[in-house]
Amino acid sequence: MKMALKHSLPAICCYLPLGIVYGLIFTQHGFPWYYAPLYSAFIYAGAMQFLALMILAAGGSLLTLSLALIPLAMRNIFYGMSFLERFKNCHPLLRIYLAHGLVDATYSILLTNPQYEDEKKDIRYITTLTVLIHASWIVGTFLGTFIDSICTLPAGLEFSLTAFFAASAIEQIRKKKELKPILIALASIAIALLIAPSHLFLAGMGIAAVAIMAIPSKERSVA
Repeated sequence: MKMALKHSLPAICCYLPLGIVYGLIFTQHGFPWYYAPLYSAFIYAGAMQFLALMILAAGGSLLTLSLALIPLAMRNIFYGMSFLERFKNCHPLLRIYLAHGLVDATYSILLTNPQYEDEKKDIRYITTLTVLIHASWIVGTFLGTFIDSICTLPAGLEFSLTAFFAASAIEQIRKKKELKPILIALASIAIALLIAPSHLFLAGMGIAAVAIMAIPSKERSVA
């Protein structure tokens, strides 16, 4: 679908170079090149793949890996809960894949853009969007495993993911014209910095979750 391609282009422009960086770092740490695209296809976890690679390269145990990744992965549970109603009529196998592909970029795009009234058209849109973004990550990873022998990548490409998150947040604020989500996020970060600076991400997520649950149910969908 043309609309899915149009909406996925910013994510593709982010995930493709970031996948190249991941594939490059993967091979530089001495791991077999063919594992990198397989990880991107079946794990598909973006920032968690980078973190897992660093831990494995440093000789970390599975326990260390689990303790480091579980807090980072907790946000994806809430992603899936947001689209239970929208995915409910998909084929069970497709539903599993859509849940697998509901990464930060896909979630942000689906949340920002309105749902199609035609259910079949909406499912095609979601599926196409998910496949395009996932494919860009896999292709980028595959290219990265070979690019080290061809040229040297410029520094700073890994910042593209952070830039995409910032742009997505601005786009959602511009379209929805609601400051409540950003105020909750900023307040949660500020409180987490005061009470648990060494566990900023987990504490911030917990505080934000509590704050959202405290909002009356009629207003909660906005936050």
